[in-house]
Amino acid sequence: MKIKTNKIKGYTLIEIMLVSGILAITSIGAYSIFNQAAARSKTNDEAINIALLKKDIIEFYATNSDFNGIENSVLNTNFVTKPSMRDPDDVDVILNSFGGNITVSAKDYGTISNLGFTIQTDNVIAKSCAELSVALANEVDAMTINGTDVKAYGDAGIDIASVTAGCAESSNFSTIQFHYFPTGKIVGTTALTAPDVSVPTGNKVAVIDKTLICGYSELKSNGQPITSSEALSNTAYYTGDTAVPKTVRDTIIFEYKNAPANQGRCIDATTYGTWITQVAADKATQPSLTYDDVWRTITGLSFQSSLAALTASTQTTSFNTACSTIVTAKYNSTYTGRYIPYSGNKCAIVPT
Repeated sequence: MKIKTNKIKGYTLIEIMLVSGILAITSIGAYSIFNQAAARSKTNDEAINIALLKKDIIEFYATNSDFNGIENSVLNTNFVTKPSMRDPDDVDVILNSFGGNITVSAKDYGTISNLGFTIQTDNVIAKSCAELSVALANEVDAMTINGTDVKAYGDAGIDIASVTAGCAESSNFSTIQFHYFPTGKIVGTTALTAPDVSVPTGNKVAVIDKTLICGYSELKSNGQPITSSEALSNTAYYTGDTAVPKTVRDTIIFEYKNAPANQGRCIDATTYGTWITQVAADKATQPSLTYDDVWRTITGLSFQSSLAALTASTQTTSFNTACSTIVTAKYNSTYTGRYIPYSGNKCAIVPT
């Protein structure tokens, strides 16, 4: 009887080496694809984070005439940065998507100090350097990569050759600076000639008249609640007798701003202080009444009469004179100021 046996055929060494090689190549390809996807994800995250940070900085400084004093700690403590970008152990640190840091600082324009700001991100991986620069090209007014200028103020776009050269300066990690001169500070339609480069050519700069009182709600522009100590430290808002409540103070500010002759302008400290003093004096003569009742029945009526007597032409002249003083002091005698109607407290720079 013949016994049938099954022979188990093994793999030859060549076959094993061939399969191993294919697996190795496949693994390398998969690893490369994974790395590229990870780099692209970090690039996208960084572009989004920087664009949002720029927007939030502009909103936070909306009531300031410039970006003097801007720094990482200010942005972190006022919650301008996203939670994921903050280091819980160091208020001076803003984290980027590459495991590096972001540094925010004020940026001068010509002879004008702190007109804009710079967001510098470092430790940018080589694969993301050019992609991040291109992604944010239309978001920035100027850009520098590893010390190489790739976009100057006024350029329509970035210079690709300069981007390539700038990114090539470092084979591993790059530092990119994004410079902004926001439309909140550079606004308008009338072109200016600025041979001394004291204001950006082709734009009209708006400065904030900080002597005006625009309201309690403007103490913070980042949406964070105002503490009582912060409110009381605002000496302009609490001019005069501090017993005069917020309701009366806000009414004075609101009604002055909404008087037709005032064209939406915030109240000046002198006028504001006069009426705060008056309502306190009227309250002293009628101790049984609340401050709100005194305002409704006595002081407020006089206030309304004074507003009705104002004329737009007289007020416009007065507002423009105040703006001219501010603009001339901040820039030079080549420019004068003009109140921007219904802006609250903005002065436009115009040539003399």
